[in-house]
Amino acid sequence: MVTRPSLGGPIIDVSPSLTQRAIEAVRLAIRNGAMVPGELYTVNQLATELGVSRSPVRDALLRLEETGMIKFERYRGFRLQLPGPGDLAQIFAVRVALEIPAAARRPAAPATNRSPRCKPRARRSGRPRWPTTSRTS
Repeated sequence: MVTRPSLGGPIIDVSPSLTQRAIEAVRLAIRNGAMVPGELYTVNQLATELGVSRSPVRDALLRLEETGMIKFERYRGFRLQLPGPGDLAQIFAVRVALEIPAAARRPAAPATNRSPRCKPRARRSGRPRWPTTSRTS
């Protein structure tokens, strides 16, 4: 949290951290083809390319390793890991196991745009809603 005396209170910094920016940079490099599976990369190389220190890059790579996107090689660097056919089959099986029961529990959509609790309003007749009293002075 950052405080600025001129404003008198704490200001919440919502900009992405260096670690988050490094994660996004690696994902973008994978999508663009700048980083390819099987090739060996180093933390120093990536930190230099991103213009940040090694610490946020290491943190980012540890998070990506938890997701299975990269694999560290001791004292050498890291390689990108793409999901294999077995991984894809496992992911698909989990999604089917979760989505089909969830879809079965979903209530059917009403035939109209109205909520089932809403009743159509009665048409007004020509008479006033509240009884009027005539005042005679």
